[in-house]
Amino acid sequence: MSVDSSFFFWFVSYALLTAWVLHGTRIFHLALAALNAAFILCFVTAPVQLLALAGFLMTGYIAMRIAARSKRTATRALLIALLLFLFTYIKGYEVLDIIPRDPNVFLTLGMSYILFRVLQLVVDADAKNPSSIPDLIGYLNFTCFFPSFLSGPIQRYENFPSSEFLNSTNRKSLIGLAPALERLARGIIKLRL
Repeated sequence: MSVDSSFFFWFVSYALLTAWVLHGTRIFHLALAALNAAFILCFVTAPVQLLALAGFLMTGYIAMRIAARSKRTATRALLIALLLFLFTYIKGYEVLDIIPRDPNVFLTLGMSYILFRVLQLVVDADAKNPSSIPDLIGYLNFTCFFPSFLSGPIQRYENFPSSEFLNSTNRKSLIGLAPALERLARGIIKLRL
């Protein structure tokens, strides 16, 4: 899928409509996770790529949980070093060429973006502040949020629920959905021209 394809336009239109309809319901975050997963699946060429991505995401989630329980700076430093090592290996940087690697096994879509978000969660995790530690669905939605894969921004977890896509104040009427679809259509037209 490319950003200027009609499939992408319909995917994002469906995502906006789904977010508009389901916002405030119990299944909103699950639906958002399904949309994020569907977006990633559009770029997968082999099932094993999902295992590598899932492994990195789960390592990040476990690292965040460990960091929240640990008061030691050394623990956080080791967790960050582990995440940076995995990222470097997955991306195939030359510094780790001594370790055998099959480039077809890894899906690198959005890996830098995911890394920055995971590192922020590991660094800021604090057991005394439970709102700084997302649950598994919140973590996956934050790290794999498909609109940010395309244009950013790299934002902090604290600001994520108030982003335009997730903000309930933008869901006043169906008329509020029209400007979002218009911006999307204009962007695709500009890409094609």
